[in-house]
Amino acid sequence: MKNGGFREIDFLDIGDDAVLMTPNIHAHYTDHGMLQFCPVKLEDGVEINSGATIMPLTKYGKNSRLRPFAVTVKGQVCSENTAYIGNPCKAIKMQEESSKGAILFPGQGSQYPGMLSTFEDVASLELIDKASSILGLDLSELSSASSIDSSIIKDTVIAQPLVLIGSLLAAERMRRTHPVDFSKVVACAGLSLGELTALCFARALTFEDCIRLVKVRASAMAKCNGGAMCNVQGLDRKQVELLCRKFGLTISNVLCDHEDSRLIKDNVFICSGTGVAVDKFVADINLNADCENGRGRSKRLRVSAAFHSKSMKPAQKALEKALKDIPIIFPENVLVYSNVTGNPYRSVSEIRTLLVKHLVSPVQWHKTMKDMQENEQVGRFFECGPMHSLSTLVKKINPEIPSSRVISSDA
Repeated sequence: MKNGGFREIDFLDIGDDAVLMTPNIHAHYTDHGMLQFCPVKLEDGVEINSGATIMPLTKYGKNSRLRPFAVTVKGQVCSENTAYIGNPCKAIKMQEESSKGAILFPGQGSQYPGMLSTFEDVASLELIDKASSILGLDLSELSSASSIDSSIIKDTVIAQPLVLIGSLLAAERMRRTHPVDFSKVVACAGLSLGELTALCFARALTFEDCIRLVKVRASAMAKCNGGAMCNVQGLDRKQVELLCRKFGLTISNVLCDHEDSRLIKDNVFICSGTGVAVDKFVADINLNADCENGRGRSKRLRVSAAFHSKSMKPAQKALEKALKDIPIIFPENVLVYSNVTGNPYRSVSEIRTLLVKHLVSPVQWHKTMKDMQENEQVGRFFECGPMHSLSTLVKKINPEIPSSRVISSDA
């Protein structure tokens, strides 16, 4: 074999502690004709030197609940206290259990002009073209920063597929640029529209079927116009519920819901109702706001309908009909959380049922984040998509969370 060439090996014996490797692991020859390779288990953690790539290996226990996505990149890895020719990595101290990660996908409202312009590789452009063909829209043109009025991409029919494809491409970017972090992902969740993105990411839905589904969903929801939404910050849940009853609104998103009086200032809820009712609700809260302590403030959102409320009931029939023709595979590699329950999905039938119920039910985002942290020991959250609204919420829900990173369209 020529110097610099590649060949495939099935496993590498490193004495008494043999590490089985997946097929197609690449090793290569140096200019001196020596074979280079470096085994490592991802649980040990590695620090990658500049310009290097790795082939992560993960051992799973007998009762392992999840098997994270394989990261298939050629290159070298290393084990602690072991030297190799041309070693591209150096081992670091074993990371704590909190290094488990979760990917968060945003919903409608996070789109902006030019959000797809940084995805210039062939694979990304092919996916954008494929989605455009299914939708009958030119997504690249619609998201262009220079050729279109930004108000156009606020249209639900355009905004939802734009955010979905932008988020999926950001997740693929994370897989390529942060392979170690990506391999530690054990769960994912999406806010509203982002739940479809999460199901596609977890391979419960094919890319094509997900685009078809979001086309139906966005169109059906756009027809349920006439309502309005507003955010509410700095109040506790009981106060918001009382105000909703007074003005005829409903809570549609539970984004951050602390009961501890010291943390109530960080609470965030989204409420839905008629435009007149929302305006009265916002005015009442702001009139009585405690600005000095950051309590009680509200703002009407720039949306054309009351999402996640009974106003969306007409859209349920269209989505339910579309779901009957779309195959769903229960995800085995990563937990996917339902907005309706705030818990991981347990079956395909539950996915079908809750996706329809999801349209008229409040998003249990706070519950989702708490379940990930407390029951799955997730300690790192990665927002994949345009902007960084969900990463901000992570800090509000748990100010002591070790880290949060945005892998966005701007990355």
